[in-house]
Amino acid sequence: MPVLRVRTKDGTERLTVPAGATLGDVRAQIENELKVPRTQATLARSDQAGPVAKKGAPFSPSDDLLPLSALGVANGDMVFLDYTMERENQAHYVEKDPFKTLVSEGELRQQGKDKWTLTDFMLYRSSKEFVLGAPPEPHAKFVQTDQRATQAFINYMIATGFMQKRIGYLYGRWVTDAVTGDEGVQVHTIYEPAQECTSEDVQLLPDAEGDAKLAQVAAMLGLVQVGVIIGHPAREYAFTINEIMLASQLHAAALAADPEHGKRFVTMKARPPACMCSPRRPLLPSMQVLTTAPSPPHEGAPRAPIGD
Repeated sequence: MPVLRVRTKDGTERLTVPAGATLGDVRAQIENELKVPRTQATLARSDQAGPVAKKGAPFSPSDDLLPLSALGVANGDMVFLDYTMERENQAHYVEKDPFKTLVSEGELRQQGKDKWTLTDFMLYRSSKEFVLGAPPEPHAKFVQTDQRATQAFINYMIATGFMQKRIGYLYGRWVTDAVTGDEGVQVHTIYEPAQECTSEDVQLLPDAEGDAKLAQVAAMLGLVQVGVIIGHPAREYAFTINEIMLASQLHAAALAADPEHGKRFVTMKARPPACMCSPRRPLLPSMQVLTTAPSPPHEGAPRAPIGD
């Protein structure tokens, strides 16, 4: 609802008026809320010729039937209210001093201290603050991927023009770099479960037979699920809530199966390039690992680039 600023000799007050209110409605609201009788009130426009609004021409009684929009009065505008009576400003002061607020609400007394120094108070306040710090060191320092597995997944996304999402389960092994000792994962294959996909959503379909075959083949090859890859159309945000929930559920399952190594579970995403405006420019999708940090490459399987 529109809010008007009402300048009076006693200060500036705010008046929240209904949408589509007429000037007559405003006069009646001023009488009811600001306690200024209509017979003693003179309402005038504001003239914003400079940095400070000045009182302009008064409204006439014939304007009372017109909506504020027809009079050029919009949300946040100021009007001037003149009267001769004595009254008290109806605006209520909001205490902004955090110390006084905590004292009045009794929060400080509940801490069991009778005397508070400024240092004590600042330390107490700092314990209530949310501090942004550096992200924690990732459990998986690198991801080695099989190019044939990732290319098959990317080829499908290219075939659909990256117009719909796609989910793939990353199967491989938990590994340790022989040179640096860093812990990471190797991705040997990508399993794409039964799913129905649109540009906005992915629905995983029940497939008990497929899940059983997957578990049997993975056990025979000595592979475990080490992550998930999410392919999606171009967009300005990283994940949807449903994608975060899916990755979290799969990560929790990996932790339940192997608490020591499951913490290295990674989430990868595949997206089209930022600019696809040139028809002569080849489509070079970008792959990104979201839950790992960069690590120098070494001999072995190729590593997925970290970041864009």
